[in-house]
Amino acid sequence: MMEFSPAELLLDVTNPRFEPTASQRDAINALLADRDKMLALAGDIVDKGMLNPAESPIVVEEQGAKVVVEGNRRLACLKVIANPDLADDAKVRADFERLASKGTGPARIDVWVAPSRDAARPWIELRHTGQNGGVGVNPWTTEQQQRFDRKLGTQADRALTFTDGMTAAFSGDTEVLDALKAAKTRSITTIGRVIADPDVRTAFGFDLRDGQLMLLYERAAMRRSLLRLLRDLADNPVGTFMSKDDRRDYSKDSAADQPTKDDRLPKPVHAGDLPADETDDSDDASSDTGDAGGSTGAAKPKGKPTKDERVIYERLKLKYVANRTKTTLDEARLIAIEDGPHVAAVMLRVVLELVLSEAGELYGWCAEHDKLHQKVVKTIKQLDPNCDSSSKCNKKLQPAYVAAHVGKGGVAIVDLNQAVHSFSKVASTSDVRARSADFGPLLVVVDEYFGQNPVS
Repeated sequence: MMEFSPAELLLDVTNPRFEPTASQRDAINALLADRDKMLALAGDIVDKGMLNPAESPIVVEEQGAKVVVEGNRRLACLKVIANPDLADDAKVRADFERLASKGTGPARIDVWVAPSRDAARPWIELRHTGQNGGVGVNPWTTEQQQRFDRKLGTQADRALTFTDGMTAAFSGDTEVLDALKAAKTRSITTIGRVIADPDVRTAFGFDLRDGQLMLLYERAAMRRSLLRLLRDLADNPVGTFMSKDDRRDYSKDSAADQPTKDDRLPKPVHAGDLPADETDDSDDASSDTGDAGGSTGAAKPKGKPTKDERVIYERLKLKYVANRTKTTLDEARLIAIEDGPHVAAVMLRVVLELVLSEAGELYGWCAEHDKLHQKVVKTIKQLDPNCDSSSKCNKKLQPAYVAAHVGKGGVAIVDLNQAVHSFSKVASTSDVRARSADFGPLLVVVDEYFGQNPVS
């Protein structure tokens, strides 16, 4: 590593971020064309007074000059902060003048000097081309992000306290651990919302005290209700548990699976300190024979957790919608959810609205000016007149109906709208997959309707 001042370094005029330029000033202004992101980067540099130490710029020496081949955006920001007149655009120049009044960033920066461009190329390629099978930058999962940014008392904090505690308490039970994984993949924040409700905690036999998960019943007695809760968290839309009334009704409906007073522990026990049950055997517990003397009360699994979707609407095949919509969906699937959750969230919403708008135009189900949640609800009411009846409704359409219906606590459309309109909204991979699972079946049914009821 070597140290240089920004003035000693040159930008790469052949940087792939823009077409080759004739001068340093042209290269700087080509980068400044992405105004918002460059201002955000410059502001971060001024606020912190340094560059990200985990990502050092790479320099090569060419014809006596020190050329930055990796880190041009950072170098351009430093140069314009030091001299705002380098910005050709008056508004950008004024923005950088305001930033420069707050600070100038580091006077000298650490860089790695590569022997040549060819020597630097593998590292630059690795930096900008995704995970590369684990060799490149491997993005955090939603759970990992929540752990890093964990704040006491938040929904994410409660969810992690719960899942970590249950993992410790049922460490040898693969069925429970699989159900925990599926519920976390579905939505960490939904777990937090549900277990924040004291009535749910009481019904299912656990509590949260001083940041710790406390269990109120023996392990075997809790197992059936825990499996039910976890599977329902994984399988149902967020709106199922949104309101206090929803959670109260859910607790009542699942009362038969909940532990009884006879199995209550003398006092609450920390999840990690729960003693082994006298008949606690993971293999026996997961293979309920139904015999009066041999059953541990375990619920049979509905099946293995489904594999995470790699792209939005991965299993969706649209045959009858407009060609433009098909093409848009195909293009959206070029971006893996893990690699671009924000783009995936935006495109998930776009595809959903394109299909519903087409249905509205062809069949008069909804108006173009309707908001997206209104289009979802109106479309489902046309396809399923019994959508408000839990016993008679089309089960395929219920996740979308509940997730979009404001009156039923649905927040899915709010999340999708924020993905488009909120600059502070962080789209998680688990939430994107949850929305894809909610609305995918609706798109299938609408597409089938198009095929069965063509409009000439």
